[in-house]
Amino acid sequence: SWALFLLFPRWKMTPPLALVAPIVHALLYGKVLLHMVLHPVPGLAVDFKSLEGIMTGFTIPDGAFAGWLHYCTFDPLVGLAIILDAKRMRVPHLLCVPCLVATALMGPVGFVAYLLLRTGFKLSRRPTLMPPPKGFEWGRPL
Repeated sequence: SWALFLLFPRWKMTPPLALVAPIVHALLYGKVLLHMVLHPVPGLAVDFKSLEGIMTGFTIPDGAFAGWLHYCTFDPLVGLAIILDAKRMRVPHLLCVPCLVATALMGPVGFVAYLLLRTGFKLSRRPTLMPPPKGFEWGRPL
């Protein structure tokens, strides 16, 4: 996914191809979670409602693997959202590359960096004034 985002962001096949890895990771994530529920480690109570419970889950290989799959699923989806939004907002791709790299390495930091870039880019643009349609005169009924 990340290679597509960096090298071929405007290619029409990038969005559908970029979804393949997150879908595979999401399915594998579900399988790992199901395995953890059906085969719990004796004496280990994993609780998803608290940070302490999540940290307990990360102490076992299956829990750490599930956490990694979670990142591998969502970070590329954020990257995809960035390239699609940048295309729509006409943000130059070279300006997005650092945000994509930051998203791949640090998730939320890259996302916020893109939002700041997008906001700055949007604010720097002045709306273009369109001339009125031919034959239009202000104050004259249509």
